[in-house]
Amino acid sequence: MEVAARRAAQVEVLALARQLGNYVESNCGGSVEVLLSSGFDAQRAASAPQMPGRPLNPSFLDGNASGSMFLRFSGDGSGNTRNYSVQYAENISGPWIDRGIVSNTKVEISGLTPGKVYFGRARAHSAAGSSDWSGVAARMAS
Repeated sequence: MEVAARRAAQVEVLALARQLGNYVESNCGGSVEVLLSSGFDAQRAASAPQMPGRPLNPSFLDGNASGSMFLRFSGDGSGNTRNYSVQYAENISGPWIDRGIVSNTKVEISGLTPGKVYFGRARAHSAAGSSDWSGVAARMAS
């Protein structure tokens, strides 16, 4: 019973504190100084999600087997990126083949023809949308 009574008191105190905070906020006239003088902290407004920057420095590395390569690139460092779309093509002007959506910046592409040149690119995705495509990497599959 003692624990239940303590929790009920906590809920009531929190509700009263919220009411007091709302009262102070609505009567401070938008002045941060007045708000801070009441003993309450100012709260920052939530910022909108930021668009990710495009992936940087794409390059191909040898794959684990003949007919495969890794496309490697760097994120923009913003921390906004959730995942990446990766595409490759046999011609720099396309048509581009989707490799899929991945969460890391080193992606294996397999099923390639040895001796043929391939092109690869990536784009970043965040809650705010998608970046532009990265520059294009090129390499002959081995």
